[in-house]
Amino acid sequence: MNRIPIPIHEGIEFVLLQEILYFKSNGNYSILFHPEKTKKFTLRSLKELERQLEGRGFCRIHHEFLVNLSHIVRYYKGDGGEVELTNGERLAVSRGKKANLLSALRLNGDLI
Repeated sequence: MNRIPIPIHEGIEFVLLQEILYFKSNGNYSILFHPEKTKKFTLRSLKELERQLEGRGFCRIHHEFLVNLSHIVRYYKGDGGEVELTNGERLAVSRGKKANLLSALRLNGDLI
């Protein structure tokens, strides 16, 4: 199924995976970001979403961000680095999550 149920305050919204740019942590909740710069507050933590989306093209790149790999257009080197998304936004990658991201993107760590 290419849709996932996302609990929101009004009920449950079924969102196409390809329409999700990323999720951002907001305490025990998360914020879902769409390509057209809209956002929805979800009633799930980032940890819960990470489990739900395991193996479906999403990667935890920071304690604040769970990103859709298909929306990454560029990786910028650095301590942890940054990723640029299809909408032009840049998100930080933590040092601890860098190897996981590069592996998910199938990049050889020697190149970065």
